[in-house]
Amino acid sequence: KKLRDSYVLPLTNPRKEILGVQFRSVDKSNKGYLDYFLRRDEPALFGLGQAAPHMDDSSSVCIVEGAFDLFPVQRVFPFTIGTITAQVTELLLRWLIRLVTKVYLFYDADSVGRTACRDFTFAHRSKFDHLQSLEYPRGVTLANGKFVKDPADLWEALGDDRLKPHLINQIRE
Repeated sequence: KKLRDSYVLPLTNPRKEILGVQFRSVDKSNKGYLDYFLRRDEPALFGLGQAAPHMDDSSSVCIVEGAFDLFPVQRVFPFTIGTITAQVTELLLRWLIRLVTKVYLFYDADSVGRTACRDFTFAHRSKFDHLQSLEYPRGVTLANGKFVKDPADLWEALGDDRLKPHLINQIRE
């Protein structure tokens, strides 16, 4: 039942090889997801294969939590990856240190996401030339009146025309 009517999202390595999949219900009211990895000896994330060339060109990465958070942000920053959780694994961290000099964190605006950004910044600030948590605009709500909590919600509330300038204006060199 858990896999019925689900999106199947590929989790790729930098060479676009599928090393895992994530199953997410089409019905938003069905919370949670299921991940399956073939192996865990290299980073396998949502969007990593597509982002890797842009990360190489720009020496930058924007990190979001979930697959649906990646879609709107990737349209602004093609070097965006989804870690599938609010953490950067040690394996991914070692790979990022070798590849990028600028890291932008755009985790969810809930307590888990804010804590993950704060902890990552505190622990790894010296490893990158630039490390920044991107901020959510204040007071933005969805049509149902709930405050936005993740990039997908933010895109739903603002759309491309307002989300893009909001994100670009935050990038500080």
